[in-house]
Amino acid sequence: MKLYLTGILALILFSSTPTLFAQTQIDLPITFQDSTIDYTLTDFGDALTIVDRDPNDTTNTVAITTKTVGAATWAGTTMSTPNGLATPIPFTENDTKISVLVYAPAAGIPVRLKAEDHTNNTLTAETEVNTTAAGWQKLVFDFSMVAPGTNPFNLSTNFDMLSIFFDFGSEGNGAIYYWDEVNFGEGTPGSDVTLSDILVSDVSIPGFNPEILNYEIELDSGTVDSPTISAFTTDTAATYEVFLPESLPGKATIVVLGSDGFTRSTYSIEFKLPAVAFPELSLPINFEDGPYDFIDFDGGTASVIVNPHSNELNSSATVARIIKSDGAPWAGSKLILHEKLDFTNNNSFSMKVFSPRADIPILFKLESESGAEPDNIVNTTKANEWETIVWNYPDAASGEYDQIVFMFDFGTVGDGSDDFTFLFDDIIHFNDPGALSKIDLPVTFQNETTSYEMTDFGGNVTELGADPTNSNNTVGITTKTQDSETWAGTTIGTELGFANAIPFHANETRMNVRVYSPTIGIPVRLKAEDHGDPTLTAETEAITTKANEWETLVFDFSNVASGTNPFNLNTNFDKLSIFFDFNTKGNGDVYYWDNVAFSNVELTSSEEDIDFTIPNKTEIIGSYPNPFNPSTNILFNVEKAQNVEITVYTTLGRKVETIFSGNKPAGQHSTTWNATSSATGVYFIRMTSATKMSTIKVLLIK
Repeated sequence: MKLYLTGILALILFSSTPTLFAQTQIDLPITFQDSTIDYTLTDFGDALTIVDRDPNDTTNTVAITTKTVGAATWAGTTMSTPNGLATPIPFTENDTKISVLVYAPAAGIPVRLKAEDHTNNTLTAETEVNTTAAGWQKLVFDFSMVAPGTNPFNLSTNFDMLSIFFDFGSEGNGAIYYWDEVNFGEGTPGSDVTLSDILVSDVSIPGFNPEILNYEIELDSGTVDSPTISAFTTDTAATYEVFLPESLPGKATIVVLGSDGFTRSTYSIEFKLPAVAFPELSLPINFEDGPYDFIDFDGGTASVIVNPHSNELNSSATVARIIKSDGAPWAGSKLILHEKLDFTNNNSFSMKVFSPRADIPILFKLESESGAEPDNIVNTTKANEWETIVWNYPDAASGEYDQIVFMFDFGTVGDGSDDFTFLFDDIIHFNDPGALSKIDLPVTFQNETTSYEMTDFGGNVTELGADPTNSNNTVGITTKTQDSETWAGTTIGTELGFANAIPFHANETRMNVRVYSPTIGIPVRLKAEDHGDPTLTAETEAITTKANEWETLVFDFSNVASGTNPFNLNTNFDKLSIFFDFNTKGNGDVYYWDNVAFSNVELTSSEEDIDFTIPNKTEIIGSYPNPFNPSTNILFNVEKAQNVEITVYTTLGRKVETIFSGNKPAGQHSTTWNATSSATGVYFIRMTSATKMSTIKVLLIK
């Protein structure tokens, strides 16, 4: 058996119940037990007092005062309404004392008592006593010995109001005080309610100190029953009672009652069991070994259960279940792995899923304390049967992520019903040779390893096909079908947007697209937005000047279209949509488009025929915003396709984190550093390639 000490005392508050019939005016003695008396208490200076249960005896009613955080140094409580007590306090030359039973969180706390005439607040007397221990004790206040700087005690005053002040002279810190039994006179001398020893299964607690009220004991592994507890009181006239926990782990208490019948001390013993040793969590995960410490959030509740649908597709004995209750549309759960994920040989994840409905979006997300991969959503294809779903992460960096997040029916608020109950199992990290990178700028339609999936709306139909002037070049081909909406358009990619945010900054707000239109004077609109919030948008337009030949249209987002949102550089613009012949119903016209690029760089139709200037250096060219909080976008050039790494360092040369590591094609690119977990200060951003290195300085201000 292992024994440890701790010093934590928990106080449990219960809500009070008001009395619903006529009551008499409060008067001494004040016991809070008589339902015929109006125990109205009047707080001031941000003290907060209620009448509720004794923390050690639920049958006893007491006053509970919280000296709230920031409460005045003189915060206190009057034991009545402004009308005071029913009768004056019967002070005499020989009887100048009042006793109060107080439960304080520590010894040495000054408690002040103030008597006054309720009709004249200048006629007062104040005296003060310090607590001597944590727990219940009787404090005796002698008004013949007034507190320094206060009025002298005058027996001719009509003292008919009484107020109490806890931790007088100190600003409130949220401490809680219980008090009871306000009596005229000193009463019976207080009892010694400390213990001389506590024994657990006949073994004394090592280092026992009667002033320490709380202990922690780690029991032997496998212990089921609570150990026996015995104790010895210091005062032979005192008694004690032991309350054992109903189960382990749990907390036992020993309540010591003094000979006066109300002075108490409570000792607490928290029994703990050794943590069960389980294998550290790593992939693959089959939910058979445990434990699986799900971290639920915003209405999602995950657990491991017996497989209710065992068949040839999934014969596992146990599976994971997540119930999506009324909460946020992104409600879910996550698991934290023992080690960071390695993508050197594996680029994808598979998971068996059982959904009550088909076409349900499942967000399988990779996170760490410092960031996350872009959202990755795949929809279910079956209802009420097991299926295997795959999420590709071909661009993820190794050594970055150790958290796997599950969000089922992403974007919809659940209701906790069977319709929002999902099963999942057998999470595997593997290599998918067909995995495609998420679309990103510039969009050229030439990279065979990139997914160029387009998302049409409003009646548009878009496909990838041959350039009408160069059959070797692949372009986007959009048909604005007959009678399609005036706002028919195409999102360049999926609803999840680009792999990286569009790197707008104060000095560069332009984008350009090569367009082949059947008619001159066609308005082409470009809309940038945050894929996570469709209300955060910016829209701008350009007009075609050529028919049946290619031209490059430049879209300046600092000049937004009439009636649309102003351009806000603080928005995370990571999604782009294009609209041909905007504001006119479709008539079946076909538009070709290609080379969607940031800035005024003009891309051409093939890698062999480039009519713009490729960067002649691989280097960081800047950051925006700078200074920043908490994120900044890092702009960099790559002169030819190669591996680059971008790392953050402190001014002392200590590595903070690597924010990008991987291959980039020739051109201008951007990446983002989220410095939420870093402190205010100057940092260096360093970019290294096989042959070159460049560095910039940024300033984080929080």
